[in-house]
Amino acid sequence: AGGISQLGATLNTLEIYDPATNTWSTGVPMPAVRHHHAMCVLDNKIYVVGGYSDILFTAATDLFMYNPDSLKWFTLTALPYAIGAADAVGYNGKLYFIGGTNGSNALNICWQYDPAADSWAAKSNMPTAREHLCVALVNDLIFAIAGRGTTGADTIVEIYNPNNDTWTNAPHLPTGRSGCDAAVANGKIFVLGGEGNGIYNENEMYNPVTQTWYSLDSMPHARHGLGVVSIGDTVYAIGGATSPNFGPCNLNEAFITTSVPSSAQTLLSEESFFLSPNPFSEILHYTNLNFKTETLPFSVVDILGKEIFAGRLSKQNVELETGNWKPGIYFFKINYTVKKIVKQ
Repeated sequence: AGGISQLGATLNTLEIYDPATNTWSTGVPMPAVRHHHAMCVLDNKIYVVGGYSDILFTAATDLFMYNPDSLKWFTLTALPYAIGAADAVGYNGKLYFIGGTNGSNALNICWQYDPAADSWAAKSNMPTAREHLCVALVNDLIFAIAGRGTTGADTIVEIYNPNNDTWTNAPHLPTGRSGCDAAVANGKIFVLGGEGNGIYNENEMYNPVTQTWYSLDSMPHARHGLGVVSIGDTVYAIGGATSPNFGPCNLNEAFITTSVPSSAQTLLSEESFFLSPNPFSEILHYTNLNFKTETLPFSVVDILGKEIFAGRLSKQNVELETGNWKPGIYFFKINYTVKKIVKQ
């Protein structure tokens, strides 16, 4: 719902995707146009919170709720003050609205909305103020992931426990970014896309049982400001922008989470191989610290997700010739681990 059109107009459209037929239909428009708003589902209803009401980034306080049974929108009690670029999640009959910006500063707020009372309550603040973050609920815990604050795109992950109103730290996201989004499938968190030093096509998975991040197959198209949602075993990456200055798109790409092998739990860790020098000029050295006898497939993609090199590594130490690569950012993928490399 909502967003920015390719002509730069702020939208109030509601579009509905049916994965069974792979078709889109148009629903009842929102009461007002909106972009950079938070959205979540709670008790089979869709909530739209805050965001911006025009292309000038005028922040809004509105809280809208859509009931898919009655096909109607309702305007509920507004936020205490206007906030954009936050995120929200529903849990145990309540909505949790986290982070964002008031137009001047990144915020560390955590507000709870109670639909039964139609009222807001302040909860314990998030330790790190961030906007353009994403949140995900798994195992009764709310994960506040990445975003940007005073230091740009961030890797920070902090966990909120709504049952005791406390925050704790979690392992950092491998790739610092903002404008990403997340969904939960099969008890794991999938974080896709984003922006920072360019536009990202990263697909990184967190296993809360092992408290470990894994880098998986990248999205075909790098995007930020996208929407990510899961239905069953499939994670959908919808819309977003393909360039730093908006570039809205209508892409809808699906990642089948069951395609992640169980061995992903024990694949190469970030410390099991390294690439040097990084940044590099002509020769890139690969060293596998846990080398055995098998050959390992690898690939290198550019920042737009285009594969520029692929092969198999059969030695512990390998020198890669990169003379025909253009200067810029690349991603080296081996098994389900990805590392960013920079050619000067």
